[in-house]
Amino acid sequence: MKLLKEYIATADGVKQMWNRIHDILDGFDFGKIDIAMEALGWEWSAGKSEIEELKELGRTVHINREFPELSTYVPEVEDIRKHARKMLEELVYEAAEYQEKELDNVKLEDYPTDDKLYYTTSTGGFDASISILDDDTRKEVFGDDAPDDFEHSVDIVLKFVIEENFSIVT
Repeated sequence: MKLLKEYIATADGVKQMWNRIHDILDGFDFGKIDIAMEALGWEWSAGKSEIEELKELGRTVHINREFPELSTYVPEVEDIRKHARKMLEELVYEAAEYQEKELDNVKLEDYPTDDKLYYTTSTGGFDASISILDDDTRKEVFGDDAPDDFEHSVDIVLKFVIEENFSIVT
């Protein structure tokens, strides 16, 4: 098992990362999300600097005159897909950076397993996570001859969550 940054340190690793992200996006039904968001009256925030661009794109923008930074807009399928793509890309690079900082002075094998393997982020209804498979899991899933590369060692998951509730057990 390597650090996440090592999986994306080569051109082949970056290509595998983008192949994985594109596979996820191509298999995701953004039309359903659009329908759900429309039915729920769900809007996204629009920063003051984004308002004019969104209007030019034909988006419905609800401007908060008193606090323009709290304005909202109704995203379209193109916006939703673009948001998901950016989110997945940022997740990979931010998880790699976070992991590197956390493991700066610690041997990888001495670091708590759960903390080095799983990273997550959520925004705009999307929940994305990335898991790095340890060597045993990678071999169990893909066979003993599976290479230790991004394609066989990194799992990315994308969800769109409409409702969530949880309790912290103390």
